[in-house]
Amino acid sequence: MKYKAVLFDLDGTLIGNYVAIHKCLCEAFAEFGIPNPTYDTVFHTVGGSILITIKKILRGTGFEDKASDIGARYLELFPKHIFDGLTIMPYAPEFLAELKKRLKLRALQTNSRRARSRFSNARTCADTSTR
Repeated sequence: MKYKAVLFDLDGTLIGNYVAIHKCLCEAFAEFGIPNPTYDTVFHTVGGSILITIKKILRGTGFEDKASDIGARYLELFPKHIFDGLTIMPYAPEFLAELKKRLKLRALQTNSRRARSRFSNARTCADTSTR
């Protein structure tokens, strides 16, 4: 079967940005007097939008009403940490190289609320051997 398109999630699939996410959440939580989540908690909770992640972390803490404010602050902090700990998943370069051989047209799309993450994702993919 010949494929015309391949769609997949980028963060957590081709790249990992958990260090930056954790740093931003810790800074935002601290500003609201909320105990920092552990890296492990963040790693296992990330999924969907950052607001969904924050709501999951805050569930049952008594700070649930702060989720939107923390989310807004997170989005302000993220540009400062966007490349902190950014990693390419070990299989990503080979996967992208193979994909490049099979598909003529390639595109990168994100549902992120910030255009800066598009730059992050594009930069990471462009830095692999798939050029």
